[in-house]
Amino acid sequence: MTSKELDRPVREALSERGSRLLPFSDLSRKVLGPDADPAQVEALRQRLEHLERTGVVVRVRGEKLSLIEYTNFIREFPPEPEAVEETKVETASAL
Repeated sequence: MTSKELDRPVREALSERGSRLLPFSDLSRKVLGPDADPAQVEALRQRLEHLERTGVVVRVRGEKLSLIEYTNFIREFPPEPEAVEETKVETASAL
């Protein structure tokens, strides 16, 4: 399973009612199964780090993981380059 292929199972595992807040060990068991090899666990850990950096997953209550939509955190996206250019053009034409 490639790292991007882990995104969907992670989202599904953290979307189930009663499982929206999980420690890594429980999430790993849900996504990879109880007999996952260390390489798979490390790949999942790295993918979760990526999902944290992109604002999809957050750590709450210490080391527990959750999808950001199930928290009271706000996900801020950097503006798209096209939107920034459109804003510059609109602002310049207004002057």
